[in-house]
Amino acid sequence: MIGGERAGDKELKEKRLKKKKAAEKRLEALAAALSKVNDEDGVMLRVYDDIQEELKAKTETLRKYKQRVSSRFFSAKNDILQTFAFYRFSGC
Repeated sequence: MIGGERAGDKELKEKRLKKKKAAEKRLEALAAALSKVNDEDGVMLRVYDDIQEELKAKTETLRKYKQRVSSRFFSAKNDILQTFAFYRFSGC
């Protein structure tokens, strides 16, 4: 999903689609390789899926952290600009 300023960016959409297809291809290759191995329980595939889920969770955590930091930065920036404007117009 692409939103915001880059919603119409065809190059970005193509890049994300390419990455998605590559990930699906890797998963299919892993599944094919595992089908040749005597792994009745599918342990390796579940481990791979667990790692993928962990990666998604950590990525989401980092995204939220980045959003909080960005929000704090812009809040501090606005406070500083308001202070400058106050001193500029008050003649101090």
